[in-house]
Amino acid sequence: MYKLSKNSIKRTTDNASIPLDPANRDYAEYLEWVALGNMPTPQFTAADLLANAKTAKNTELEQAFGAAATADIAYMGTVFQCDPGSQSLLTSTISNVTAKGSVPSGFAWWDKANNSIPMALAQVQGLGDAIWQRGNAAFVNKRTKKDQVIAASDIPTVNAITF
Repeated sequence: MYKLSKNSIKRTTDNASIPLDPANRDYAEYLEWVALGNMPTPQFTAADLLANAKTAKNTELEQAFGAAATADIAYMGTVFQCDPGSQSLLTSTISNVTAKGSVPSGFAWWDKANNSIPMALAQVQGLGDAIWQRGNAAFVNKRTKKDQVIAASDIPTVNAITF
């Protein structure tokens, strides 16, 4: 009939919020109800705590996926940046050079250390493919872990799930 909250009591029959004020008639009724041996529902039920743990774990998995999908990548003996801006520029470049069938004379892509790395069409496409494959693997991993979160029936199981 009642559920505890941080600064009040919630009457579950009508969702009324009852202030913790001894002068309040509803609060007095609540105290009488408790005096009869009744127990209010805790502020957070086990189901609430499990739902909160699942929400937190899904947020953690999204962040881990984002970090994995945008981490720098080793390719052709050097390291390239894979932040969203770099990936967008690379996607546009691959689209353009693929449509033309070749890269312009002297074409190069810049690595993380700002070194000019000469590339042929297949190498530019290969960099894009390496980034895509890694991102896809990260997505599949995230989706698998989120399915585990959905299926989890207790907090220790949720907490044991890692990216």
